[in-house]
Amino acid sequence: MYYIDYYTEPSGRKPVAEWLNSLDKKTREYMRDKVVRLQQNGLMLLNTSMMKPIKGCGGHFYELKYSNYRIAVYHDTARDIFILLHGFKKERRREPIEIRTACSRLREYQSRRQIP
Repeated sequence: MYYIDYYTEPSGRKPVAEWLNSLDKKTREYMRDKVVRLQQNGLMLLNTSMMKPIKGCGGHFYELKYSNYRIAVYHDTARDIFILLHGFKKERRREPIEIRTACSRLREYQSRRQIP
């Protein structure tokens, strides 16, 4: 079993939890199921239809997938936990913006944790 945590902004807001709650019931259930599977299987999901690496923000940066919905995930190897950084609907024109948002949250998370 692997530990999962939601990225929490300094204000206490958890953007992925809010995003999940905003989805329609079916999509929310599928995405939560992906999170549960990540908790159960960790990186064994890598390069399956459920999880793949995201390039452009360093290592240990992945996306959980369902249809065109994504959750950007960081594997904090120092603490051996997965951090849910950003949830979004994948659209070709918006994808770079969504990845930048996830990277920004990752950098902020790392600066608070003082991870190199």
